[in-house]
Order: sequence, then structure tokens, then C-alpha cells
Amino acid sequence: MKAFRVFLIIVPLLLSCVSNTKDRVNEGNQSIESNTTEMHPEKSEESNSGVSSPVHAKASEFIKCLQSGRKLESFFRNNWTLVYHEDNRLDGSSDGEIESLTNCRIDTIIRLSVYNDGHGWEEHKEPKTHNLEFSLKHLVKGWNRFEIPDYEYRGGNKIHVVGKGESDYIVLFYDSDNLIVRLEYRSEDPG
Repeated sequence: MKAFRVFLIIVPLLLSCVSNTKDRVNEGNQSIESNTTEMHPEKSEESNSGVSSPVHAKASEFIKCLQSGRKLESFFRNNWTLVYHEDNRLDGSSDGEIESLTNCRIDTIIRLSVYNDGHGWEEHKEPKTHNLEFSLKHLVKGWNRFEIPDYEYRGGNKIHVVGKGESDYIVLFYDSDNLIVRLEYRSEDPG
């Protein structure tokens, strides 16, 4: 009789453990699916903590439109800022910034002044400033993925979108209305 009571206590406990393990495995699979924004951004509506955020959802919509070549102006606030950074091992770092852009400018070529420091690996060159024609849609054409990596997402108003390996990425800054107020395009020479 005593063994039967022990059996009645242990069986529900074991079933509970199996159920909890199954739930954790399913949660793990959902996390894996949410990491695959690369070619399926519609799958990633959750942050790495499993809690959906309006900013994360807006960034996922932005990625879909960027991939398909659709207009992006509805994602931007009027009076937004573009920051450009390129690290090139031969030529050095190039940096530029332009402020007070209207939301429709994201769908056009944006001309900005870029400063190159000339500190390449081979030889130092004189620093110089030149004009750059920035087209986000053109720059992402060679991307092999579009992903919001979990290790970069920490909630809040800032989202990283990586593509073309880890070397080229975008950082999106959102305001309280979930509109982009700052876009940083960064290209880091992996060498």
C-alpha cells in the first residue's frame, strides 16, 4: 500500500516534468524561428525575450519593405538623420552625417559630405573630404540576409539589422511614435 502511495505521488510529478521540458523545447524552437528574420522577417515578431515590442514589429515591417524594394518613407519621421560609416583597410575610415532630412528622402539618392581619415593599413594618405551618393536600396542589394540578431536586440528604441555577413549593418533609432529618427549605415572591413 505504501508503494502505491509513492507511485501516486511520483507519476504526476514526472508527468509535470515532462510537460515543462516539452514547453521549454517548444520555447527554444520559437526562439530559433525568431532568429531567422534573414529571409523570413514575417516570422520575427518577438524579441529575444519572447515579448513582442512595437519597435521590433516596426523594424520587421521595415525589413520586408527594404527587401522587396518598396517605398520606406512611411517608416521615417520628417527631420531624421543619416549617419554613414565605412571602415576600409586600404583607404581608412570614412564618416559623414546629414540632418534634417524629410521622410521621402530615404527613397532617393542622398548626397552627403564624407570625411576619410586616410589611415589605411598599407600607407597613410592625406585626409580628404568627398561627396557620397547614398542609396540604401542600392547598398543592400548585395546583402545575403536581413536579420535582427538577438544578441543585438536589447529592447528600447534601437534596432540593429545585419546583412552581408556581420560586416554591413544598419542601426535604426525610433522615437516614441515608432518612427525612425536616425539611421546609421555601417560597413566594417572584416580584415
